[in-house]
Amino acid sequence: MPEVTALKRDTWVEITITGQGDAAAARVLEQTVDAQMARGARVALLDLSAMEIADAAFVRALYRIRQDLERLGGTVIVVAVSPALRRLLEVAGTVEPLTVVESVEEGRGLARAFAADAREESAGGDA
Repeated sequence: MPEVTALKRDTWVEITITGQGDAAAARVLEQTVDAQMARGARVALLDLSAMEIADAAFVRALYRIRQDLERLGGTVIVVAVSPALRRLLEVAGTVEPLTVVESVEEGRGLARAFAADAREESAGGDA
């Protein structure tokens, strides 16, 4: 069974996934992101550094999560993808639509910047 932990940070959430990226992991990940989106998260930082392998169901889940967040003006950032998973994302054609970074620190920086930009746009729209 996959292990998914989520740490909400302002309008973004950092989610760490361990184990295999299979259909079970996809379901747990989607449920976790949906719950965080309901609590106001608009950016999902997905740390996949402990995941060596993933299947098509997991890749589809990443793509659906990205679409759901973009509908709300958000985004998904994928961190520390193994070479095998990166290749799977490339073959599936989902590497381009996803923001993939090498480190958690880089991902956190992007998430904070995106959240700050979203707040500024929101504040500007209320004026």
